[in-house]
Amino acid sequence: MQKKRPYVLAALGGIFYGLAFCGYDIYPLGWICWVPILAILDVEQPSPKRAWLMAWGYGLVAHLMCYPWIVGTMMRFGGMPWIAGFAVYVLLCVAQSSIFGAWGALLVWLRKRLGWDLLWLAPITLVVVEWLYPAIFPSYLANTQYLFLPAIQSADIWGVLGVSFVIALSSSLIYRLGVAPRLGKPRLSKVQASMALGVIAFNFAYGLIQIPRWENKARDAKQLMVGMVQTNMGIFEKRNDPSEGLRRHREQTVEAQRRGAQLVIWPESGFNGVIDTADQQAGDGVLGDVPGPVLLGGLRREWNAEGEHLYNTAFLLDADRRVLGTYDKTFLLAFGETLPFGERYPVLYDWFPYTAHFTRGSHTRALVLGDTRISTMICYEDILPRFARKLAEDKPNLLVNITNDSWYGRTHEPVIHLALAVFRSVEQRRYLARSTNSGISAFVAPTGEIEEQTEIFEPATIVRSLALIDDVTPYVRFGDWFGWACLLVLIIGHVGAVREPTLITPKSQLDD
Repeated sequence: MQKKRPYVLAALGGIFYGLAFCGYDIYPLGWICWVPILAILDVEQPSPKRAWLMAWGYGLVAHLMCYPWIVGTMMRFGGMPWIAGFAVYVLLCVAQSSIFGAWGALLVWLRKRLGWDLLWLAPITLVVVEWLYPAIFPSYLANTQYLFLPAIQSADIWGVLGVSFVIALSSSLIYRLGVAPRLGKPRLSKVQASMALGVIAFNFAYGLIQIPRWENKARDAKQLMVGMVQTNMGIFEKRNDPSEGLRRHREQTVEAQRRGAQLVIWPESGFNGVIDTADQQAGDGVLGDVPGPVLLGGLRREWNAEGEHLYNTAFLLDADRRVLGTYDKTFLLAFGETLPFGERYPVLYDWFPYTAHFTRGSHTRALVLGDTRISTMICYEDILPRFARKLAEDKPNLLVNITNDSWYGRTHEPVIHLALAVFRSVEQRRYLARSTNSGISAFVAPTGEIEEQTEIFEPATIVRSLALIDDVTPYVRFGDWFGWACLLVLIIGHVGAVREPTLITPKSQLDD
C-alpha cells in the first residue's frame, strides 16, 4: 500500500463506526466497520507502535463524530471560552481513541507472537481491551446494535463484551472470506468459517427465542404503574426560578397519579435543593400537598469530623411524603460534579466556578417500596455494566436512572446515553425507567426494547405498567466471565508460545 493509504482506510473504517452509532444509528455498518482496519493491519504487517497509530486514527475519527457536544457543555457548565471547550473536546477524543490504539498494537504483537488467525484473534483481543482499558466514558462495539434486538439478547449470558465479540467476529469473517483472498492472503478453511458462522447464527437464534420468552415473562409478572415527569427545565432555569420548577413537577406528578401511577419518578435535580433526611416532614417542602410515593433527585448534606459533605442523592418518599431511603451517587462526573485532583488542590474549584463539589456515595443498597426493590443509577452510572451488576447484588426487581442531559443541548448525547443504558435492561432482564429533565426519558423493557420515550426539550408526562421480574441472569450471577475467558485464552497462548517457540507461525508464512 502507498504510505498514506492505510491511514485513509483507517479513517473510512472510523466513519463506518461513527455512523453505526453516535446517534446516526445506521447499525448494519457496525457489522463491517472493522474490515478496513483489519485489512490494513493484515497487509501492512506494521510494528506494534505503527499499528497503535493506525488503529488510534481509526478510533479518533469515530470519536470526533461522537463527542462534539463536549464543546458546548464545557462552555455552558464549565464556564470555559470556546477555544478551551474545543481543546477539551479534542483531548477527550484523543484519550478515548487510545483504546483502539491499544487494541491494534496488542493484536499485531500477539499475532506475530502466536501466529493465530485474525478471524479469532481480533475479536478476542477486542474483548480484553474493551474490558480492561480505562475510559472516561466507557462504550462498546455492541452499543452500535441497541436498536437491533435479536443481536443483543445474549448480553444476559456474557454481557456487553460477548455481544461485541460476535459483531467483531462478523467483521473478521467478512474480511477473511471476501477481502483477504483478493489481497493475496491464504483462504480461510471451511472448518474455521463454519465455526464462526455457527457462533454468529447461535447469537441470532438465541435472540429470536429470548425476545418472546421475556415478553411473556413480563406479561405474567407482577406489575407496577410508574410515571415519569419531564418538565424541560435545566439546572440553571431551576436555580433562577425554583418555585416554577417545583410547580411544574408537582403539577405533572398529579397528572401522572391521575393516570394511575403508583410511583412517580422525578429526574436528577428534580428538587434543586437540600433535603434533610432527619426531618420527617422534609418531604412536605418538596411535594407540598401532593402525595407520594415519589422517587426524586436532590441534594443531601451531612457533617462529620472531616467537615461538610454534599451528595447528589436519590430520595424515595412514601405516600405520606416521608423519606423511606436514599442513594448517593457513586461515580461523579468530572468537571460537572467534581474536579480531578480537586481534593488535593482546592484552588482548582476557583478556576472552574460552575463545577460542583460533591462527595461520592458509599453504598449501593436498593430503595424499597413495599415489595418493589429499586436499584437507582444517577446520571451516567447507567452506562457502567460492572457497577450496575454490583447494584444487582441487592436483588432489585426494577432499575431506575435519573439524569440531567440538558447539559448537552440538542446534540447526539441524549441518544448516546440512552443507547448505552439499554444494555443494563438486557443484562439483568429488568425494566429500566429513565427519567430526565429535558429528554430522552424512556421505559426500556427487559428485551432492550424502548417501549416509550419522550422528545428532547419538550415537557412530557408518561405512565406505563412495568413488570417486576426477580429472575437472576447468568451475567448477574457470573459477571464478566467472558472477559476472563478471553484473557485466559491469550495468556495460555502466550505461555505456550514461550515454551514452544517452534509452534509460532513464521512471518514469511503470514505474508504468503
